[in-house]
Amino acid sequence: MSIPRWANVTAVLIVGCFLLFFIVRTDVTAADPYTHTVEWQVETGDTLWKIARAHTGNREDVRRTIATIIDINQLDNNVIHPGQTLKVPVIEDTD
Repeated sequence: MSIPRWANVTAVLIVGCFLLFFIVRTDVTAADPYTHTVEWQVETGDTLWKIARAHTGNREDVRRTIATIIDINQLDNNVIHPGQTLKVPVIEDTD
């Protein structure tokens, strides 16, 4: 049993529209919300979550801040050590 040609075209169009929507949506949400960076001296007990939470506005996702900290400091993973200096992006809370 073969699939009708129109079904293949329809499937391709649906997938194409979905991908286009996803790409456009990613560009819109990828805008940099950070106003500036600060230097943070890592202390015993600090975690990326704790540091990011202290510098992220109430409306922003802490996970995004963590990813940005990892990116701008060129970290290989989420392991940090006391004495390490990190650049931390800051989102000013406008509320």
